[in-house]
Amino acid sequence: MEHTKRIYFLDTLRTFVITLVVFYHVNMHYVNLFQDMPFVKNMVPDAFSSIILFLILAVNGQLMNAIMFFIAGYFALGPLIKKGATPFLKDKIVRLGIPYLVGLILLSPIASYIAARSWGNDEGFFKYWIFEFYKSQNISQFHLWFIGVLLLFFILLSLVYVICSVRVKSAGITKGQLTFRSIVLFIAVTTGFYFVVNQFINEASFTNLYIINFQGVMLLVYAAYFLLGIHAYQKDWFKTGYRPRIIPWFVTYVISIIIYIAFVVYESTVPDIANFSVVNLLLVLSFNISIFSAVFVLLALFQRFADKSTPFTKRISISRYSIYIFHYVVVYALIYATNHISLPVFAEYGLVLALSILLSWGLGYLMSNVRYYK
Repeated sequence: MEHTKRIYFLDTLRTFVITLVVFYHVNMHYVNLFQDMPFVKNMVPDAFSSIILFLILAVNGQLMNAIMFFIAGYFALGPLIKKGATPFLKDKIVRLGIPYLVGLILLSPIASYIAARSWGNDEGFFKYWIFEFYKSQNISQFHLWFIGVLLLFFILLSLVYVICSVRVKSAGITKGQLTFRSIVLFIAVTTGFYFVVNQFINEASFTNLYIINFQGVMLLVYAAYFLLGIHAYQKDWFKTGYRPRIIPWFVTYVISIIIYIAFVVYESTVPDIANFSVVNLLLVLSFNISIFSAVFVLLALFQRFADKSTPFTKRISISRYSIYIFHYVVVYALIYATNHISLPVFAEYGLVLALSILLSWGLGYLMSNVRYYK
């Protein structure tokens, strides 16, 4: 069975999620819990910090990453079969690897320097760049970690394809539904990954392997969403196969996110309970259900209301990759600049959020005219 109908809504959804990423990274600077390097210093009243923390819990980075890995997996297998492993991997290395290295060499040091300045480091940029940033305790890929991990997934997928190419090609594309049994299995597997790894690695920490880092507890979970995207492509979801419905997934998300936030609040009021395995397992379970259901809410919404191509959606889709690469420097610079302006916290937050989105999109549009970033 051939893919005869182009899926536009996944491109639009990916663009929307990248805008949410900008929103999320602004929000993280208005939560006092995160006030430490490598973030820009930006202490705010605790009441406002609590409001933004609620937003971060409801629209969290793990959700956005899960969607992005799912979509990447959905669009991976077709080009791999069409081009073959070597051309496919060469394209991914050029498309992802070069921006990743440029970001690590130039963009990440700029963001890190802005943060360091906010915490009182007054040395010059070039001295910081050459002698400080690349120390193992200072180096950070910031948001570019996603590109590094995605490239790793593409490399592993290519290796598997080389080994199993005959089997993959013979499997083809067949109509398939998302069954209750497969939902339970996916939630069980991702919850198990998270829970087991969390016994050894703090859920909030990133594992730093110098030029690549990742949130250890989520790595296998993200791999599961990447594989789910490949499975969705093979089963022709959104065309002849499974089409998610809005209401059931929305209700599931609301219930699960309320339970998750309740567990987070309970854990914060009874610190010793974090070591109690049953409570921790239920927290992880509600967290994974909320992410899974939110992914399908967004898939259902965008397939229902955004599955068409317009000049505007084409234009912003071209710009999204460069927006993702460059937005962190924009956010850091704006947070640092507004620290030196006396504004009420609500006004400052609104100003930074609006300018971060507008300037990131503007820079993304300009960079999308450079052939490499299209």
